[in-house]
Amino acid sequence: MHSAITIPLFLYGRIRWMLHVETREGHAFHGADFDSLTELTVLLQHGIDQRAMAEINKVVMSETRQGVVVVGMEGTILSTNKAARRLLGVHGERPQKNFLSDYTAEQDVCAQEVFKGLVATEKRRIELLGEDGQTRPVLATRRVLKGSFDTAIWFLVDVKARQWEVDMRFMREAAADIAQQTRAPLALASSLV
Repeated sequence: MHSAITIPLFLYGRIRWMLHVETREGHAFHGADFDSLTELTVLLQHGIDQRAMAEINKVVMSETRQGVVVVGMEGTILSTNKAARRLLGVHGERPQKNFLSDYTAEQDVCAQEVFKGLVATEKRRIELLGEDGQTRPVLATRRVLKGSFDTAIWFLVDVKARQWEVDMRFMREAAADIAQQTRAPLALASSLV
Protein backbone atom coordinates (compact mmCIF):
# COMPACT_ATOMS: atom_id res chain seq x y z
CA MET A 1 0.00 0.00 0.00
CA HIS A 2 1.26 3.49 -0.86
CA SER A 3 0.34 7.04 0.12
CA ALA A 4 0.67 10.15 -2.02
CA ILE A 5 -0.19 13.80 -1.62
CA THR A 6 0.00 16.65 -4.13
CA ILE A 7 0.06 20.23 -2.93
CA PRO A 8 -0.18 23.24 -5.29
CA LEU A 9 2.35 26.07 -5.03
CA PHE A 10 1.12 29.48 -6.14
CA LEU A 11 2.70 32.53 -7.72
CA TYR A 12 0.50 35.64 -7.82
CA GLY A 13 -2.65 33.66 -7.13
CA ARG A 14 -2.06 31.10 -9.90
CA ILE A 15 -0.86 27.55 -9.53
CA ARG A 16 2.68 27.40 -10.94
CA TRP A 17 4.12 24.19 -9.45
CA MET A 18 2.94 21.03 -7.75
CA LEU A 19 4.68 19.49 -4.74
CA HIS A 20 4.15 15.73 -4.99
CA VAL A 21 5.16 13.49 -2.08
CA GLU A 22 4.88 9.68 -2.06
CA THR A 23 5.69 7.02 0.51
CA ARG A 24 5.37 3.25 0.71
CA GLU A 25 3.44 3.52 3.97
CA GLY A 26 -0.32 3.54 3.89
CA HIS A 27 -2.28 6.47 5.39
CA ALA A 28 0.99 8.31 5.98
CA PHE A 29 -0.18 11.89 5.62
CA HIS A 30 -2.18 12.38 8.78
CA GLY A 31 -1.43 14.14 12.04
CA ALA A 32 2.20 15.20 12.51
CA ASP A 33 3.21 14.24 8.95
CA PHE A 34 0.48 16.40 7.47
CA ASP A 35 1.41 19.28 9.79
CA SER A 36 5.07 18.98 8.72
CA LEU A 37 4.09 19.04 5.04
CA THR A 38 1.89 22.07 5.66
CA GLU A 39 4.79 23.91 7.34
CA LEU A 40 7.11 22.92 4.49
CA THR A 41 4.57 24.18 1.94
CA VAL A 42 4.25 27.52 3.75
CA LEU A 43 8.06 27.89 3.76
CA LEU A 44 8.30 26.99 0.06
CA GLN A 45 5.50 29.41 -0.80
CA HIS A 46 7.19 32.20 1.14
CA GLY A 47 10.52 31.46 -0.57
CA ILE A 48 8.90 31.49 -4.02
CA ASP A 49 7.23 34.83 -3.28
CA GLN A 50 10.51 36.32 -2.05
CA ARG A 51 12.43 35.00 -5.07
CA ALA A 52 9.86 36.44 -7.50
CA MET A 53 9.96 39.82 -5.74
CA ALA A 54 13.78 39.81 -5.82
CA GLU A 55 13.73 39.18 -9.59
CA ILE A 56 11.17 41.95 -10.13
CA ASN A 57 13.27 44.36 -8.05
CA LYS A 58 16.39 43.45 -10.02
CA VAL A 59 14.69 44.19 -13.35
CA VAL A 60 13.11 47.43 -12.10
CA MET A 61 16.44 48.62 -10.68
CA SER A 62 18.27 47.93 -13.93
CA GLU A 63 15.63 49.34 -16.29
CA THR A 64 14.49 52.50 -14.52
CA ARG A 65 15.91 55.81 -15.74
CA GLN A 66 15.82 57.14 -12.20
CA GLY A 67 18.96 56.84 -10.11
CA VAL A 68 18.40 54.63 -7.07
CA VAL A 69 20.90 54.64 -4.20
CA VAL A 70 20.33 52.41 -1.18
CA VAL A 71 22.07 53.78 1.92
CA GLY A 72 22.40 52.88 5.58
CA MET A 73 20.89 55.36 8.01
CA GLU A 74 24.33 56.96 8.49
CA GLY A 75 24.51 57.58 4.72
CA THR A 76 26.85 54.74 3.72
CA ILE A 77 26.20 53.64 0.14
CA LEU A 78 25.02 50.02 0.14
CA SER A 79 24.01 49.64 -3.51
CA THR A 80 23.31 51.67 -6.64
CA ASN A 81 21.62 51.06 -9.94
CA LYS A 82 23.09 51.86 -13.35
CA ALA A 83 21.36 55.26 -13.60
CA ALA A 84 22.68 56.31 -10.17
CA ARG A 85 26.21 55.25 -11.09
CA ARG A 86 25.95 57.42 -14.21
CA LEU A 87 24.73 60.41 -12.17
CA LEU A 88 27.52 59.88 -9.62
CA GLY A 89 30.12 59.60 -12.39
CA VAL A 90 31.06 56.07 -11.29
CA HIS A 91 32.87 54.00 -13.91
CA GLY A 92 32.77 50.58 -12.24
CA GLU A 93 30.13 48.62 -10.37
CA ARG A 94 30.95 50.16 -6.98
CA PRO A 95 31.38 53.83 -6.09
CA GLN A 96 34.83 54.82 -4.83
CA LYS A 97 33.39 57.04 -2.10
CA ASN A 98 31.61 55.50 0.89
CA PHE A 99 28.99 58.14 1.68
CA LEU A 100 26.40 59.70 -0.63
CA SER A 101 27.15 63.08 0.97
CA ASP A 102 30.69 62.78 -0.46
CA TYR A 103 29.16 63.39 -3.91
CA THR A 104 27.74 66.84 -3.15
CA ALA A 105 29.19 69.80 -4.99
CA GLU A 106 31.09 71.95 -2.47
CA GLN A 107 29.24 75.12 -3.43
CA ASP A 108 25.85 73.40 -2.95
CA VAL A 109 25.30 73.76 0.82
CA CYS A 110 21.68 72.67 0.38
CA ALA A 111 22.82 69.31 -1.02
CA GLN A 112 25.03 68.70 1.99
CA GLU A 113 22.11 69.46 4.33
CA VAL A 114 19.77 67.25 2.28
CA PHE A 115 22.08 64.22 2.36
CA LYS A 116 22.63 64.67 6.10
CA GLY A 117 18.84 64.64 6.63
CA LEU A 118 18.70 68.18 8.01
CA VAL A 119 16.01 69.40 5.59
CA ALA A 120 13.00 67.94 3.78
CA THR A 121 13.92 65.57 0.98
CA GLU A 122 10.99 65.56 -1.41
CA LYS A 123 12.27 66.36 -4.93
CA ARG A 124 14.93 68.78 -3.74
CA ARG A 125 17.11 70.20 -6.50
CA ILE A 126 20.74 69.58 -5.68
CA GLU A 127 24.02 69.32 -7.54
CA LEU A 128 26.14 66.18 -7.47
CA LEU A 129 29.87 66.23 -8.11
CA GLY A 130 30.70 62.94 -9.79
CA GLU A 131 33.88 60.90 -9.56
CA ASP A 132 34.55 62.05 -13.12
CA GLY A 133 34.62 65.70 -11.95
CA GLN A 134 31.35 66.69 -13.66
CA THR A 135 28.59 68.49 -11.80
CA ARG A 136 25.08 67.16 -12.42
CA PRO A 137 21.83 68.76 -11.22
CA VAL A 138 19.30 66.24 -9.88
CA LEU A 139 16.01 66.13 -8.04
CA ALA A 140 16.56 64.04 -4.89
CA THR A 141 13.91 62.24 -2.85
CA ARG A 142 14.58 60.11 0.23
CA ARG A 143 12.42 57.26 1.51
CA VAL A 144 13.16 55.34 4.72
CA LEU A 145 12.30 51.64 4.78
CA LYS A 146 9.83 50.69 7.49
CA GLY A 147 10.80 48.24 10.16
CA SER A 148 14.23 47.71 11.62
CA PHE A 149 16.16 47.64 8.35
CA ASP A 150 18.03 50.90 9.12
CA THR A 151 18.03 51.62 5.41
CA ALA A 152 16.92 54.50 3.21
CA ILE A 153 16.53 54.79 -0.54
CA TRP A 154 17.46 57.89 -2.50
CA PHE A 155 15.76 58.49 -5.84
CA LEU A 156 17.73 60.78 -8.15
CA VAL A 157 16.14 62.32 -11.26
CA ASP A 158 18.46 63.83 -13.87
CA VAL A 159 17.25 67.42 -14.34
CA LYS A 160 18.94 67.79 -17.75
CA ALA A 161 17.31 64.62 -19.12
CA ARG A 162 13.96 65.73 -17.75
CA GLN A 163 14.33 69.14 -19.41
CA TRP A 164 15.19 67.40 -22.69
CA GLU A 165 11.98 65.32 -22.45
CA VAL A 166 9.93 68.49 -21.86
CA ASP A 167 11.62 70.17 -24.85
CA MET A 168 10.92 67.13 -27.06
CA ARG A 169 7.27 67.08 -25.98
CA PHE A 170 6.98 70.79 -26.83
CA MET A 171 8.57 70.22 -30.26
CA ARG A 172 6.18 67.33 -31.01
CA GLU A 173 3.17 69.44 -30.05
CA ALA A 174 4.43 72.37 -32.14
CA ALA A 175 5.02 70.10 -35.16
CA ALA A 176 1.53 68.60 -34.76
CA ASP A 177 -0.01 72.11 -34.63
CA ILE A 178 1.85 73.21 -37.78
CA ALA A 179 0.82 70.02 -39.58
CA GLN A 180 -2.80 70.61 -38.57
CA GLN A 181 -2.69 74.21 -39.82
CA THR A 182 -1.15 73.31 -43.19
CA ARG A 183 -3.24 70.20 -43.84
CA ALA A 184 -6.30 72.06 -45.24
CA PRO A 185 -4.35 74.44 -47.54
CA LEU A 186 -2.29 71.51 -48.88
CA ALA A 187 -5.42 69.48 -49.53
CA LEU A 188 -6.99 72.45 -51.36
CA ALA A 189 -3.84 73.03 -53.43
CA SER A 190 -3.58 69.36 -54.39
CA SER A 191 -7.23 69.28 -55.47
CA LEU A 192 -6.66 72.27 -57.79
CA VAL A 193 -3.73 70.60 -59.52
